[in-house]
Amino acid sequence: MMKIASVRYLVAMLSLCLLAPAMSWAGTSRAAADTLGQVRVVPNPWSASIESQQYAGRSGDSVNDARDGYSRVWFMGIPPTCTIKLYTVDGDLIRTIRHEPVGDVESTQEKWDLIADSDQYAVSGIYVFVVQSDAGTSVGKFIIIR
Repeated sequence: MMKIASVRYLVAMLSLCLLAPAMSWAGTSRAAADTLGQVRVVPNPWSASIESQQYAGRSGDSVNDARDGYSRVWFMGIPPTCTIKLYTVDGDLIRTIRHEPVGDVESTQEKWDLIADSDQYAVSGIYVFVVQSDAGTSVGKFIIIR
């Protein structure tokens, strides 16, 4: 019986996160809104399951995997200069990431190591990201499954 409830919970989380696209607003121009509407998190959902670890070539040791860069998600399609704020679904701010060009290179992606500002691993759940830049604001969500 407990297994059925956890499967229903997983399906509900996946549908909430995957079926609703990222939104943009805040009085942005059409071009800026189009760019901000393309912000996404990869992989989504992020999973720590043994199956996905083997598929991705992970060792299964979370310390080694984090060091080797497997325990992370990527924010794709972000403006070259922006701030990414990560919240729990309850609205608690857990991480602020400042994304800026390095030298002359302007990147449209940023990685997050799944560690909160409090130096703790992010737990399973739904998370909300807010990308803020001069072009406007984009909001979306993603899932972490541990």
